[in-house]
Amino acid sequence: MTGDFTTIETGESAGRGISHAAGILISLGGEANVTGEGSHLRLRSIPALLVSVAFLAVSGFLWCADAVWLKKEDSGRTVSVSRDGLVHIELEETGSTGYQWIIEDLESTGCLRLVETQLKHSGIRSILGAPSVRVWKFKAAGEGCSQLKIHYKHPWELKEKAAETFQVRVNCS
Repeated sequence: MTGDFTTIETGESAGRGISHAAGILISLGGEANVTGEGSHLRLRSIPALLVSVAFLAVSGFLWCADAVWLKKEDSGRTVSVSRDGLVHIELEETGSTGYQWIIEDLESTGCLRLVETQLKHSGIRSILGAPSVRVWKFKAAGEGCSQLKIHYKHPWELKEKAAETFQVRVNCS
């Protein structure tokens, strides 16, 4: 507690749900500061604190994004995306080793449809062995759930021989 306020600090990952919570807080006599780097919510009372915490917990489960960006460190996560929303996945690879990221069973990606794939080279492209970034863009084409698995392996190897596996569960609604 700071004076007669309690401050809740959220990370950037709270997404749009935090904006809805800010509106409720203000109506309960609190203050809200929502920025791109995160959010700070200041509450005047314990009831406002309890209502806000409950709302943030529920909104984290019910809110669906229009676009989600995922990187290697997001492997194992479950994310939600709205119908016609986009899922971007960016994974670094070093093509000179023969390894590349390969999607397992692209035909059965559930509610997701592959829209675009590209290979972005780093600014040091002329250096032998320089890494690049493989990018996939998927569109939520319907409701349901998709389990994406992407293996870092030689194209001729079985998925069981993959050096790494990126996987994410995507709920489309």
